[in-house]
Amino acid sequence: MNEWRIAKADILFAMNRLFVSLFLLGANGAFAQSASSSDAATIQALLSEVRLLRLALEKSALMAPRIQLTLQRVQLQQDAVTRASRELDEVRDKLASFSRREAELTGRVGAIESQANAEQDAARKKGLESEVRAIKSELEQEGAGNTQLRAREADLASRLQLEQIKLSELNERLNALEQQLQQQSKQP
Repeated sequence: MNEWRIAKADILFAMNRLFVSLFLLGANGAFAQSASSSDAATIQALLSEVRLLRLALEKSALMAPRIQLTLQRVQLQQDAVTRASRELDEVRDKLASFSRREAELTGRVGAIESQANAEQDAARKKGLESEVRAIKSELEQEGAGNTQLRAREADLASRLQLEQIKLSELNERLNALEQQLQQQSKQP
């Protein structure tokens, strides 16, 4: 974008030079009734510079909307990457929570089963076995939720990768436009 400002400043400087030259030429023409051959050469040089200036203005007028549009697309795509990344992080946090919960429940099952095996009272042993079944049922339900989250994680990771590729392509397009702009500013 800085090159764009430099190119714009160069164009404005050239326009100012041209207008001053035209003014001086017009003032000179009012005092001198006939144009000499050097005046004709000066006029041709000024006309050539006007044409070049017009071409430069046309090119920059074409480039500005393309650059602006690409910048807006980059910003929108960056937002999409940020959203996908945030959703993926949330799913991964839930998966980590499920894993901790699963480890906790598995540990409880082991402890309760050990306690049930050592228990002599039949009623109490039956209560502990019932508690083990309830925890195992909860583990199965958590496992199903975990499976769904794993599928969602894979989907989001794929989506994030796709969004990052799109962002990279837009950045490459923006770099190409920047190079075109630099080349135009170097042309006479």
